[in-house]
Amino acid sequence: MNPRIVAVDFETFYSKKDYSLKDLGVAAYLRDPRFDAYLISVCDGEDTWAGHPSEFHWPALEGATLLSHNAGFDSRVYTRLVELGRAPKVNFKEWHCTANLSVYLSMRRDLARASEFLLGTQVDKSYREDADGKTMADMVAAGVFEKVKAAGRTDAQTCWQLWAKFGHLWPDAERRVSDLTIRHCTRGCALDLEELKRQLTAAQRALIQADAVLPWVAAGRAPTSPKAIAEECRKQGIPCPPVKSRDGEEAFDEWAATYAPRFDWVKAYTDYRVINKYITQLETLQARTHDGIFYYDLLYFGAHTGRWAGAGGFNMQAIRKSPLLLSDDGKILKG
Repeated sequence: MNPRIVAVDFETFYSKKDYSLKDLGVAAYLRDPRFDAYLISVCDGEDTWAGHPSEFHWPALEGATLLSHNAGFDSRVYTRLVELGRAPKVNFKEWHCTANLSVYLSMRRDLARASEFLLGTQVDKSYREDADGKTMADMVAAGVFEKVKAAGRTDAQTCWQLWAKFGHLWPDAERRVSDLTIRHCTRGCALDLEELKRQLTAAQRALIQADAVLPWVAAGRAPTSPKAIAEECRKQGIPCPPVKSRDGEEAFDEWAATYAPRFDWVKAYTDYRVINKYITQLETLQARTHDGIFYYDLLYFGAHTGRWAGAGGFNMQAIRKSPLLLSDDGKILKG
């Protein structure tokens, strides 16, 4: 096998129901006891091989430039296999991401559409449904494992072809940014866990206090029930709050500033929304922190401007920019 440029693709156990990258993020997904990389597929442009990682001749990657269509995942799968003693340490030259190459070219990130637009070929991803919630043994018993295996070979071949045809169009500086993005996500960032706990406790207390002011909650309605809020607004003779997703943040803020001085529940309602979102972020930080390090995911070239975008269920691009200052009675003073 050509040791210079090799495409690598892993298939791992997943379940849309309760074990996916979308819900957990890469780091938590890899640390989960259910983690199982049951298939590795490789292609050097001439030969293609697919099988269980325990059967792979790992020295074939020594000194090679590796490619994956989502190197931020596949490279970390390999690292995790090494940590678990399921693969040997290999000194490869570098590891590039053809998904990042595709979006740099203003094409789609996912392999199926990148292949369609850039290579004019179709990649069948229906095997993902066959693999959902199934172990390798389950797929073998169901007679679908050979389909999954064949799809792995196709993915590796397609990844290699994308690089062979378009890799030269990706400037070295952009390759470096792509690589640094993956490295930063792998490294994570340190958190002050004691301060996080204090913030979470204070926010939860403030949420309870805001909840108590909402007149419809005592009647068993949800704090943010649109119907309950509309009924209260009609009762008080004021317009319903603008929908942020439709009318914009500024329109909602103007509504809140107009009616909060007259109605305590308007202030409590706006505070509840902000505090609830803050608590969700803090709980995600807490759940995904391991040994004091919070691991996150970012997408290189996540927008057409080239900026990054959040991924894995948490957006590092949209964290709070200022502290959430609360009064003793739970009201937001600033933030």
